[in-house]
Amino acid sequence: MNIHKIPSRDVKKKLAALEGQDIHDLSGWDVRKRVLDRHANGRELTGIKLPWEKTHDKVRLRPGEVSVWAGFNAHRKSTVLSQVAAWASREVKVGMASLEMPLEETAYIMAMQAAGTAQPDTRWVNDFCTYSENRIFIYDRLDTVPTDQVYSAIDYMAEDLGCGLIVIDSLMMCGVADDMDRERAFMHTLTGLAKLYKTHIAVAHHMRKPQHGDESYVPNKFDLRGSGGISDLAHSVFICWHNKKRKELKLKVDNGVTLNADERVRYDKEIDRPDQLVIVAKQRNGEFEGGTALWQHPSRQFCETSRLMATHLRIPRLDERATA
Repeated sequence: MNIHKIPSRDVKKKLAALEGQDIHDLSGWDVRKRVLDRHANGRELTGIKLPWEKTHDKVRLRPGEVSVWAGFNAHRKSTVLSQVAAWASREVKVGMASLEMPLEETAYIMAMQAAGTAQPDTRWVNDFCTYSENRIFIYDRLDTVPTDQVYSAIDYMAEDLGCGLIVIDSLMMCGVADDMDRERAFMHTLTGLAKLYKTHIAVAHHMRKPQHGDESYVPNKFDLRGSGGISDLAHSVFICWHNKKRKELKLKVDNGVTLNADERVRYDKEIDRPDQLVIVAKQRNGEFEGGTALWQHPSRQFCETSRLMATHLRIPRLDERATA
C-alpha cells in the first residue's frame, strides 16, 4: 500500500494571503477575454460529468466549487457519491474522506459498482486496486476528525496529490456538527480551498428527520440539518432520496409474501417509480434544477432505467479480464 502522510498545515493563513488578489477592472486582456468569450458562447457547461448520461447536459461538478449532497439517514447519499467518485476517476484524480466507513468497505463498494455485479471476480477487485494507483486516494480515518485536520487533508489532496474531486463524508464527522457558526465558517473555508486549487469538493450532509418519521416525504434544500449557511455557501445542492416504500413492498413480493389489499394498491402505485431520486436543488452556475430518476442494481450501482442495465466501468488494459 502506498501511504501518504498528511502534514499539518495552516490553511487559513494560506487563504488569508490571497484576500484582495481577485479584484480586477475589465480592461486587462485576461479579464476582457473572459467577458468576450461569455458574450460569444454563452455559459458553457464544464466540469466533471456524473455517471448518468441523461445528466451530462444538465449539471456538472465544476472546478472551484463546493457541492452538498444531502439526504435522510440511509437514503443512499454515500452510495451515490461512491459511484460519482468511481466514474470521476476516469477524468480526474479523486480524494475520498469516508469518515463513517472503513477504507476497505469504501474501496470494495466502488469496485463492486465499477464491475456492475454484486459478486465481482477476485481478479477484477485486484485490478481495480491497481487501476486506482495515482487516481483514487482514500483517507483512512473512521471517527470525528478535528476541523483543522480536515482542512489539511483537503489541502494535501488538492495541492500535493492533484485531486480534481474531493469527497467529504460527512460534514457531521468534521468537528462542526450542531454549531451553526462553526458550520458556516467550515463551508466558507471549503469554498476558499476549492477556488484556490480549482478543485471540486463534494460534502455529504444529513437532513432533519421528517415530520412523524414519514420518509415518503421528498425533502428540499430548506430541510438541511444545521445552519442555513450550508446551502447558502454551497454552489450546488443535491438531494438524495430513496424510495423505501417501493423497496419494502418489492422485497415482500420477491420473497413470496402475499400482499393485503392496501399493500397491493400501494405496490401497483410504487412499482413503476424509481428506486432513487438525485435532485439538483441548487446550481448557482447552471440553469438546471430538478430530479433525476435512478434504479439500483444488485451491484449497488445506480442505473438510468428500470431495466437495470449496469454499466461496466472500463479500466484501461484491465477491463477485458473483468467478470461482469
